[in-house]
Amino acid sequence: MMSGALEKAMDLAVNYAQERVQFGRPISKFQAVQQNLAVLAGQTAAAVAAANLGIEALSDPDPDRQEF
Repeated sequence: MMSGALEKAMDLAVNYAQERVQFGRPISKFQAVQQNLAVLAGQTAAAVAAANLGIEALSDPDPDRQEF
């Protein structure tokens, strides 16, 4: 659920950055905003990967892997 929430938050942030205009251009063109969006994208990808790995481990019939 959290990885899904992060994906939605990232989508909302990117859309907002593309729509919001400051100093005559979208704020998504500013390097500081791009850096923060890149960090968010990296953290989102890590959370999604961790969730997928957990799901994969729980679906494995090997009890040692499920315990992990």
